[in-house]
Amino acid sequence: MADYATLFGLLGGGFSLLGGLTYLPPIFGRDLLLRPTGRRSQPVPATWLAWAVVGAMTVVTYDAAGAGATLWIAIALLIEYVAVTLASVYARAADLHHLANPRDALRKLGFGLPDLASLAGVALSALFWVVSGSAFIALMLMILTDFCGAWLTIKHAYEAPREEPVVAWVLTVVGDIFGLFAITDWSFTEDAFGVWSLILYWTVANSFILLLVLRGRVRSPLVPLPP
Repeated sequence: MADYATLFGLLGGGFSLLGGLTYLPPIFGRDLLLRPTGRRSQPVPATWLAWAVVGAMTVVTYDAAGAGATLWIAIALLIEYVAVTLASVYARAADLHHLANPRDALRKLGFGLPDLASLAGVALSALFWVVSGSAFIALMLMILTDFCGAWLTIKHAYEAPREEPVVAWVLTVVGDIFGLFAITDWSFTEDAFGVWSLILYWTVANSFILLLVLRGRVRSPLVPLPP
């Protein structure tokens, strides 16, 4: 069983990392073969920054809990979150040359008032996570930290589904599902619950985002590249 768990863990990490890699080219208006498409995805930087924070928290938690195979998924997701955060900010920064107002520039980078408020919630939750002496409270704070960023992408996927790359979300959800199969202990002990509840939460949240992207994809207009 442990061998199968390792295999599923590696597959989960691989698909999650592949999902992140396929997310990057559309940010710059390219397809998976790096050919220009005339449109680009618009990830929400605040979401991915929040997820990067949660990713780091998860790697630390899983390693301390002896998560084994599922640790690969956490590491792959952390790499994905950091890469997409940096790429999305870099792509948006290319359009800042005509903006003199710092507030407008910050909003163009993807850090408007709702985004900053969410990141403040992320920072506060992460701080409490560091000082918390309870594993259960720490877990709840990790989920809260994640959701502080996730709701922005849920809103974005509902309002502008064509700005989210569907292939990347499909691969991410497949990775999450493999992660569920990599779990060998579904008990409610402190360490086991901390591992499987997070992966289950990610699977549900990412599946919901994928459904929103698929639901509105046909009806929504393409996003042209700026001149």
